[in-house]
Amino acid sequence: MEKNSGVFHQISHYRRSQLIEEQIKASISKGHFHIEERLPSERELAESFGASRAVVREALRSLEKAGLLKIKTGVQGGAFVTKVKKEPLLESIGNMILTKQVSHQEIAEARLFIEPSLAAEAAKKVTPAHLERLKESIHALQQGFQSNNPYVEHNPDPNLHKAIADMTGNRMLIILMEVLMEITTKRFSHIKLDQKTQNQIAKEHERIIEAIEEKDPEKASECMKEHILSVYHSHEKLEEGDAGE
Repeated sequence: MEKNSGVFHQISHYRRSQLIEEQIKASISKGHFHIEERLPSERELAESFGASRAVVREALRSLEKAGLLKIKTGVQGGAFVTKVKKEPLLESIGNMILTKQVSHQEIAEARLFIEPSLAAEAAKKVTPAHLERLKESIHALQQGFQSNNPYVEHNPDPNLHKAIADMTGNRMLIILMEVLMEITTKRFSHIKLDQKTQNQIAKEHERIIEAIEEKDPEKASECMKEHILSVYHSHEKLEEGDAGE
């Protein structure tokens, strides 16, 4: 208990479980506990907070549901700080689109604000290793086109857009790009791309990579902008045709 001395303090009866949650979150934020590190036992936490183990357990389960903790059973079990996953964010944004709080056009507009700048930054930071991964994405794209799996077509691995975000080294931008691509993929994953659209996407990807390889930020930004607009309009037409059948 010495390590945790002074980290937590006793709470009042009002909203006990919620107040415990807030203290645990604050302790993680301040660096008292790190990812994969185990929190004190329920008994130790109950003593620290001056609360029952049942109330502590309720707070821990709520934090697990929120994705901040992972509760393991057994001798080596306990409540562990875990890496927060992006799935809840994807689900929330997906539900916002479903309920018309966010439109698909707004998603495309967000990509237009973000991705040209990412491409420009990638052109400034490109290394041989980066370039190899970008070129791998072209091969993955062609394999996706031949897979007859629409989801893979729209989100090959490695994915060019995610690879470009990775090149910035900015974790917030990387996460944001993953979310935007996943949402875009889910929207169009029921659509089989025709040969003309496949060829167009492949050529646009190649032009973006070429601009990055040339270390030309302005060209990379413009190629990315043209690509996003082109794909958005092409997919819209394919989606309309699919709905009309």
